[in-house]
Amino acid sequence: MTTIARLSTRLASGAATPHLLAEEALAAITDGAALGAFITVTAEEARRAAGEAALRWRSGTMRGPLDGIPVTIKDNLDLAGTRTTSGHADGPVAAADAAAVARLKAAGAIIVGKTNMDEGALGAVCDNPHHGRTTNPLSEGHTPGGSSGGAAVSVAAGMVPLAVGSDTLGSVRIPAAYCGLYALKPTAGAIARTGLAPLAESLDTIGLIAASAVDLSTGLSILASFDPADPAGVPFAERRGLAGPRGPRLEVGLSTLPGTALDDAVADSLGRAALALASMGADMVPITVPGWDPARTRKDALLVIEAEAAMTHGGAIAADPARYGDTFTAMVAYGAEVAAPRLAAAYATLRRAAAGARHALREVDLILMPTTPQLSFPHAARAPASQGELTALANAAGLPAVQIPVPHRGGLPAGVQLIGPAWSEGWLIPLAGRLGDALAVGGAT
Repeated sequence: MTTIARLSTRLASGAATPHLLAEEALAAITDGAALGAFITVTAEEARRAAGEAALRWRSGTMRGPLDGIPVTIKDNLDLAGTRTTSGHADGPVAAADAAAVARLKAAGAIIVGKTNMDEGALGAVCDNPHHGRTTNPLSEGHTPGGSSGGAAVSVAAGMVPLAVGSDTLGSVRIPAAYCGLYALKPTAGAIARTGLAPLAESLDTIGLIAASAVDLSTGLSILASFDPADPAGVPFAERRGLAGPRGPRLEVGLSTLPGTALDDAVADSLGRAALALASMGADMVPITVPGWDPARTRKDALLVIEAEAAMTHGGAIAADPARYGDTFTAMVAYGAEVAAPRLAAAYATLRRAAAGARHALREVDLILMPTTPQLSFPHAARAPASQGELTALANAAGLPAVQIPVPHRGGLPAGVQLIGPAWSEGWLIPLAGRLGDALAVGGAT
């Protein structure tokens, strides 16, 4: 894995050029083709952007920390002149860039490809019926998680330092946990979603995956945007949050997880993270999130997603069924048949969970919990239903959540997440980085 800082240092020292970084990334993609991380490799786009970045580096007119740096985007984001499949069999060629993609280009980033994903972003294993299976580079035959599985693999395999994905029920945090990476699901409305193929408009967010917390901050500083065309958009003047913890000591809520069983390695990781935060001076406070049932929240969130996906995709599936896989089609069909009282009850479940999370964050500065109840598992195994039980809360509440990798000697990594108040990313991400550093220095167990 690499970071933006390492690549920027090479550029600044003259040890590399944007051309060289682009070619290195494209070569790594070719060498790692068996991982199945990409739907489309945008070599021509990358070389054009590298040429423009090289001119800026030569003239000293760089646009910022991403200028000349290779990145990837998930294939549900529009890139002008390139098809957007959203993981379906095919898709239209985009006439314009998604808002997030336009900001990457304006910052001088080099987009080297569009990454593989669960079809329609509706899944968490990244085994796509049209574009193939994506493999976790940390363990052959294992899932990288999803739906932003290809995005995570592009970072974990060292192809790029930063990947842009989407997170509707945990889709950047789950693959980051399985692949030993950092990820950010920002506050709802922080990044304009214009040009993101929708799955469930009430829950969709654009998120980031990186090898370091610093790179999450860099990515967010560039992608943070407002577009009045996005129903979830929040004007910058209204993005008010606490500048940091409320008191002299950080108070971290260690949440109970009613009904969610944890793998031993995950439970161990949670304990290690709590000890590390305590050693950093935090007070660990046992809490309960009122009204939150993890399994029920995940089930009802999925029902909402299926119902909203039916509104978005139902007509297109009827018009061109060959473009869609059986599983995606069946889930959308199920969503179309949900009775109004049942759907209303599902939305009520999400509102209760959201209110509970906000209430808890009036008692503590942030919440610590695992990201996933399990580690990455073989593609051949049945996916556990509980994958999104602990990530759904932040989506339901529209709160920022940062996934932090927890290494384990001789085994796959686990992940923990910090959930903070709305608009707390400015101090939540650096804190997550310090926690990640402490867990890495402490060594794998």
